[in-house]
Amino acid sequence: MKQNKRKLKFRKRNILTIVSVVLMILFFILLMQLNVVPTLYMVILIGGFFLVNVLGFVLLNAKPKVLIVLGSIFLILSIAISSVGIYYVYHTNRFLNVMFNTNTITNSNTYYLVKSKANEVKKEEVQGDVLYFDNDSKMKKAIKELKNNYEVSMKQENDIKEMFLKVKDENQLMLVESSSYKFVFNLEKEIKEEDYEILDEIEVKTIVKVKEKKKNSNSLNLYLSGTDFSYNTVDFNMIATVNLDTNEILLTSIPRDFYIPVYGREDGARDTLSYMGPYGIDVSVGSLENFFDTELDYYVRVNNRSVVDIVNAIGGINYCSDQAFSVNYITKAGYDKNANVNTTRKQVYIHEGCQTLDGNETLSVIRVRKIFEGGDRARQDHIRKVIVAMLDRLKDPNVIMNYANILDSLTGLYETTMPRELISKLAKQTIDNGGNWKIIEQSVTGEDKQDYVHLTSLIDYVMEPDMNSVESAKKQIKQILNNK
Repeated sequence: MKQNKRKLKFRKRNILTIVSVVLMILFFILLMQLNVVPTLYMVILIGGFFLVNVLGFVLLNAKPKVLIVLGSIFLILSIAISSVGIYYVYHTNRFLNVMFNTNTITNSNTYYLVKSKANEVKKEEVQGDVLYFDNDSKMKKAIKELKNNYEVSMKQENDIKEMFLKVKDENQLMLVESSSYKFVFNLEKEIKEEDYEILDEIEVKTIVKVKEKKKNSNSLNLYLSGTDFSYNTVDFNMIATVNLDTNEILLTSIPRDFYIPVYGREDGARDTLSYMGPYGIDVSVGSLENFFDTELDYYVRVNNRSVVDIVNAIGGINYCSDQAFSVNYITKAGYDKNANVNTTRKQVYIHEGCQTLDGNETLSVIRVRKIFEGGDRARQDHIRKVIVAMLDRLKDPNVIMNYANILDSLTGLYETTMPRELISKLAKQTIDNGGNWKIIEQSVTGEDKQDYVHLTSLIDYVMEPDMNSVESAKKQIKQILNNK
């Protein structure tokens, strides 16, 4: 009878061992699926967990009570670590599967059917001639959709300003891309937005297949693009050249107003990177590839409202400035017309030194450029400081404990063509080198002038590239890519 009782106690004790082993196996299955831990570290982890569980099992079945308690502690510790590991690895796997698993780019453009305020025609009465300006593939899709909805005929105009004036003075109708519609009012002060009315909107989506990249190369170019929340213009451009063999990252900053040939235009027409935004990310990528004579393997695109959500998700940042300044405070109403904002705040005051900023304050800081000497170059420096501050914030234990919620909040805040395999490769390299990346910074510059923008007769500020700085940047990009 006593022998049976001892056997029963033995079985109950080893339930702890069984639970620990099952959780350990599940944890390592998920960790191997994640594929971010280098082989050496994985072997060490597996060996460590195995020894802890064997030692726990042996001690748990020993006779002295002190050894049984010690074995229980080992197994409970293994269960706790495995459980926490499963939780974090599961959420990381889910995030990577959603955000880094695409082989297509979707460009979305909205087209407006517009009349003058003086024109009394109603939406259901639309017929006859409709003016339009550009004649690219997206406009052709918009025209096709317009003709499906209305009995209209299309008349192409050669000058966008003249088209707007005809709509106002001759009671004509026009079909115009939404960004172009806003650009005209910003750049042509004699043309007033209050004189026009939008009758209908047509959304055109274009899907571009991502081209296959070289699989085995340990060097690559990543295009980082930040878009405005107003008109799809591009505010931030950077090429990150990464070499996994030399642990080097070269950051090449490119001004938003850099005036370069537009990809796909046989006439050699030029535009700024900012105004290229509405054409689609593929046009920006192709234009930069041709101009810098290099291949951009992948891209990451965010918009200004993403900055707000990301900074808020990590609990704010510690922003350090070498000078005091104040900027206009951007509320959520500034980028979300449906937002209900209850604040009278007008300014963000930045003092010399370090301070904590929330998402809206951070956005307010990185949006400003005109008050600083150097304009857009100063803004690029602010963005760099914000990126560094965000990386530092991610090291905070409180942020790490909120890891899963942060990953959930990041979903949908940016767009990228980076595959999951590349993320795994970069993570392994970072673990291997202890995060010891050599960061090199460079920028291209140019001369300020006025010229035609947005492939129209509209005139705005542009930057004529200084080819000496461009050639120097091209040379350094090639050196990093080729291990030189």
